[in-house]
Amino acid sequence: MKTRLLFVVAMLGCLATSEARLSACDCVIAISPCVAFEDAEAVFVGQVVEINPVKTPSKGETVQPFYARRVSFKVTESLRGGVDDTLEVYTGSGGGDCGFGFSKGKSYLVYAHRASSGRLFTGICSRTREATRGAQGEIKELRAFAQEPRKCRQS
Repeated sequence: MKTRLLFVVAMLGCLATSEARLSACDCVIAISPCVAFEDAEAVFVGQVVEINPVKTPSKGETVQPFYARRVSFKVTESLRGGVDDTLEVYTGSGGGDCGFGFSKGKSYLVYAHRASSGRLFTGICSRTREATRGAQGEIKELRAFAQEPRKCRQS
């Protein structure tokens, strides 16, 4: 009995310190819609029209985790950033890289940031979410921010 208990404790210890745990996505803090709006380069509501994996880079190039999938949107409402009617946003593939699990045909409220490459990207820590009835209050709040900009943080 003691041997079995020690084995279980040892296995749990190994799992708790494994490399898989270290590479998992962990959103440090939940942010308010106002702060997320200020921080984002573009905020919009749009319907996913296509999701494509990003091609493997050439020899010597590095893969950026947020560039695993390219998601094309038909933008129905631009709230920040003056985005076009169609837009591409990059995200990870999920499973530990913070990628958002978009589904073709569904509409989303997207908070996108601009990478040094110029590409827009988003993930699960950005407040991006499906534009369901539950998101309508947040969208209404964001419309107000867009019309009357204000500081969310104190200097």
